[in-house]
Amino acid sequence: MRKVFLSFAALLLLAVLVQFYLATFGAFQRPLPTAGDPGALTPHVVNGLAVIPLLSLATTIVAAVARAGARLVWLSVSPVGIAAAQIFVIFPLVELAGADGTRTTTASHAVLGFHAVLGLLLLWATVVVFREARSLAVAAGRTAADRPAAASHL
Repeated sequence: MRKVFLSFAALLLLAVLVQFYLATFGAFQRPLPTAGDPGALTPHVVNGLAVIPLLSLATTIVAAVARAGARLVWLSVSPVGIAAAQIFVIFPLVELAGADGTRTTTASHAVLGFHAVLGLLLLWATVVVFREARSLAVAAGRTAADRPAAASHL
């Protein structure tokens, strides 16, 4: 089961890395995307609001079943919380700071900077989950390899 956890952790990390690519892909669209027409940012939005949270929930379930430990279970579900923070905290604060679909303000730019900071937090969490899942899978493989040798000495 720990190898399954590693597979889900790898998929989650891949989705997060793709998210960074999609952000850049959409950011360089000309004319610039707008609130009414996100254009090339649409894949970034879909990946961030659907793919990453769903993979995060699946990874969390697999981590719990694999008995990966409370820390890894919480880190596995953290992308859902980060996506929720983007939608329910960052973007409403941007609007409160004076931004709308046609203009931004200096204050809204300052708040939007936290969108990237949360993205980096998301990347950190998924890298840690992947590294720890890989360590668990390797340890499980060693334990399984030691069992037949121990049994043959009986």
